[in-house]
Amino acid sequence: MEVTEDRFVVKTSQEPYDVVIRDLVLGTFDLLRYTPVIQMGISALCGCKKGSPHR
Repeated sequence: MEVTEDRFVVKTSQEPYDVVIRDLVLGTFDLLRYTPVIQMGISALCGCKKGSPHR
């Protein structure tokens, strides 16, 4: 997790934590509902090893 004055970033490389991170982010912004949000982005990264059957 990285939180600065103008950025809030949460990431994981472990799939089972996707739901936990979602709940953390939703709960955080629910508590901060009066904090102005100017922009929001959601990124998903994935990769596979060379030669992997999942192409």
